[in-house]
Amino acid sequence: MILVKLLLAQGVLAAIILAILWLMLKRELVRAAWQALEQAPPRKEVRVVSVITCVELSAADELKLRALLQRSFPCAAVAIACNRELRGGMVIQADDTIMDYSLLTRIKHIFGKGDA
Repeated sequence: MILVKLLLAQGVLAAIILAILWLMLKRELVRAAWQALEQAPPRKEVRVVSVITCVELSAADELKLRALLQRSFPCAAVAIACNRELRGGMVIQADDTIMDYSLLTRIKHIFGKGDA
């Protein structure tokens, strides 16, 4: 009986740790996308930028993101949307250039199942 309780406790603990790691990874992917935008020189030739996030952004975060996108792509129309199927991170498309910071793409890249 003690062994069963111990195994159950380990299972619960493992689930909690995985959930925390999942949240941290999603946050780091979004942070990496923001850093890439901050470090990139302004591109005036870009006309349309669309951003897909894995979660709804707060009003304050959306304003910050729009300001950052406006600095990076001063002549572009900006669209921001949420797609929960993304599973983590964000994808930024500036005209024909795609900056993919999504969790699924990173996993495929790590395991060699995609050309991301």
